[in-house]
Amino acid sequence: MKTTLSFDKKALFRAPEVLFLLLAWALFRFPVWDRHVWYQGDTIYVFQRFYTYYTNFFFHHELAQWFPYGVYGISMDYAQLDTFTPAQYFAGLAGGLLRIRDVNFLFKFSILLEEGMLVLGTSLLGGELFKKRASVLFCSVAMVGSTIWLTNVYWNFRIFYLLPLILYFLVLFYKREKAVYLWLAGLVSVTVQFGIPPYFAALNMLIVSVFLVFMIFRKRTLFKTLFAPEGPNAAGAAAFLAVAGLFVLFALHMYDHIDSMQQGRSSDFTVPLQLFLQHGGYTGPEKFLTALYPSYVPLKMSVFVGGLTLAFLLTGLVCVRNLFHAALAASLFLIGALSLGANTPIAEFIYEIFPPIRLFRYVGILGGLMRPFLILLAGFGLDHFLAHAAEAGSSARRRVLLAFPASLAVVLGFMVWMRLPFDAMQADNWVLWPQVFSQGLVITAAGGLAVLLAFRFPRLSGLIAVAALTANLYLFQAAFFKTWPMRIASLSRELLEVFPFQYQEARGLKGTQPRMVEAEELLNRSPARFQKEIYNFLFFDTYHAEEYTNFEWNEWFGKFFMIARSSCFGTVGCEGPKLRLVTDVEFSPSTESAGQSLFRLNREPEKVFLEGIPAEIQASWTPAPNAEAGRVKVTDFSFNRLEAEADVTYPKGAWLYYVDAWHPGWHASVDGKQTAVNHANVGFKAVFVPHGRHRVKLYYWNDGESFRSVTVAAYGIFFTLALFVFAADALMPLRRAP
Repeated sequence: MKTTLSFDKKALFRAPEVLFLLLAWALFRFPVWDRHVWYQGDTIYVFQRFYTYYTNFFFHHELAQWFPYGVYGISMDYAQLDTFTPAQYFAGLAGGLLRIRDVNFLFKFSILLEEGMLVLGTSLLGGELFKKRASVLFCSVAMVGSTIWLTNVYWNFRIFYLLPLILYFLVLFYKREKAVYLWLAGLVSVTVQFGIPPYFAALNMLIVSVFLVFMIFRKRTLFKTLFAPEGPNAAGAAAFLAVAGLFVLFALHMYDHIDSMQQGRSSDFTVPLQLFLQHGGYTGPEKFLTALYPSYVPLKMSVFVGGLTLAFLLTGLVCVRNLFHAALAASLFLIGALSLGANTPIAEFIYEIFPPIRLFRYVGILGGLMRPFLILLAGFGLDHFLAHAAEAGSSARRRVLLAFPASLAVVLGFMVWMRLPFDAMQADNWVLWPQVFSQGLVITAAGGLAVLLAFRFPRLSGLIAVAALTANLYLFQAAFFKTWPMRIASLSRELLEVFPFQYQEARGLKGTQPRMVEAEELLNRSPARFQKEIYNFLFFDTYHAEEYTNFEWNEWFGKFFMIARSSCFGTVGCEGPKLRLVTDVEFSPSTESAGQSLFRLNREPEKVFLEGIPAEIQASWTPAPNAEAGRVKVTDFSFNRLEAEADVTYPKGAWLYYVDAWHPGWHASVDGKQTAVNHANVGFKAVFVPHGRHRVKLYYWNDGESFRSVTVAAYGIFFTLALFVFAADALMPLRRAP
């Protein structure tokens, strides 16, 4: 009996082709493994979060639910949704089980797993779209060879790394008319949102919508199987709804108890039209020239894919008449128009008719998302050339033998013209790029001519095309690493290994733990332009923490920062302890009242303002500004908990004041008996401790949020393992390759 859910068992590559792909991939990525290569932009923040998350798991065998560094404490919901991909959960688990201490190695390994998912999706999609294996190999090499994720990993890589897999399932849905494939496409579309900012979902929805419109136009009965009473269909729908529900819950609640200063956004997080059209990167059309010249603008706006890729892209636009080719071209056109912002009316039109896009605001840096469409469209052109160039006497042969040389001439003509901006490259410290560009020009010309001369031998033509593209992209990658500014010779392996973060008595610029001392020495040896990013990674308990985040707990806390700065942060930073026993407290009926009291003082007070204290405690309490409260010693510390021994000498007890953000997920116990965690000084927390010696425990568990956190991690591991099995099933039977 034929199952509803099935995949072809044909191999996409022969063994030599698999070996070539792996060697090319290794060649592109070999420089990444140099431990002195540091990150930049979004990538460094993703690494920082991965480092802290994995370190906590390594030493405490728990998933971090709370982030105590850099922002004075915040729920990990946002960071988890925004940072960790399924591959990183898998890498973290594998590293923990194997006791791998080198976090930098593990982080790079997780990104390579994500690249593997990109190659898998491209290979599977190419197997459905193209007739020739060389076309599939060409696209797979182009995907990894044109990608650089050491800087702006969101825009240069993660924005599209699962896109080919999404399109693969959409193609199967169209060809086989089985709704289970649509559910799988939806499942992967949601999965890609784990590890990138939530507003990227609008772009994925736009692309999927374009493909569905094209498919429905050709097959109007396509959705009749959507609710078919079949087991795989029901299982696929259930899986999609479960994961989508998990993502929606995460997205809806990640700002709970946080007032986020989202610049330019409305209260519903949408972006006003004018900001949408102008914000983020560069919206001028000159950036499209990066398809030819790789360093004309910053890499997060670059669309460089190699000269030969563009020649085959133009060939396909002239010769190919295919539903999926048209859908890819339409998607590329819309993304390109979006990236031009106010320079065309199309971006405004999309804003008006497609409401989800109003959550997005970085239209100027969509070059990364354009690259996979350029590459797949080029795959169609190459496939058409290989399939028809050797057909004697056919009209398709005449057309393609005219179209490809003409397309190659157009690309080479533009490349010769683009050879001019040498001075601009020098100003941008990319002095090698003119040389790399000239070499690419020669490779494109020679490779294109060789492909044309060998047109009677499709396999040879395909091999030449892949080899020429690989050489061009290798030069691009090699030049990038040779000119990469974030190469720090003094970066030691130990600084990037797991570190058992201990409780720090005070925040400040000076570290007291050995790692912090070494970090300070590294900072002193580093060029000034690197220091902010290095500092942000090495000193998690930062002095000016609010400068590294957009988060505030409420309006009064922002004013509190202004007050605290004027007094060198007092208890918030500098010399003041983060944890202390206090007897000089004042009870406030509300957050607003406490905030007003703090603001009126125009300085950070010695006393602590408390909220939500029961009336019976207030009535029995007498403030004692000069009393000796006692001593406190931290005995255990992780991201999710703090345990301390408190010796309270004041007869009426004291308040354990912790300069870490208040959140309803925090709980406390004194000698094992539950007690309240109260607001202190608007944004922090305090626990009442009676007279005498006691064991105090503060721990974070926020029920639904914590359950979601664990569930997402488990799903990420399952998804990665499932892709391993899927890849082996789809790609391994090499001996059956035709």
